[in-house]
Amino acid sequence: MNIKFKNLTRNKIAFISKKVYQRNAQPVSAERGDPVPVPTEFADFKREPDPDFEPLEPHENRKLINWEIHTNNQLSEDVANIVFRIRHMQHEYTFNIFIAYHK
Repeated sequence: MNIKFKNLTRNKIAFISKKVYQRNAQPVSAERGDPVPVPTEFADFKREPDPDFEPLEPHENRKLINWEIHTNNQLSEDVANIVFRIRHMQHEYTFNIFIAYHK
């Protein structure tokens, strides 16, 4: 599966961070019954730049993620949530991409 982004604006879009959560990940505080899951992957692009997540130039189209689904390791019904934090001009936005796998 590929995830592609296209900047339809006249300004750069900067990636700030990326978090990946999976439905079956352990909660932050499982012993306290905390329902907030731990990210299975986290990247802060301000502290650790990643060439795949350089700012998108105006009208640029880029494939950012090539997510291979390994059917041997997947549960019969699994869900992942990718949360991106981006900056466009002076505003920051958060958006989610939900991925569902079914055998």
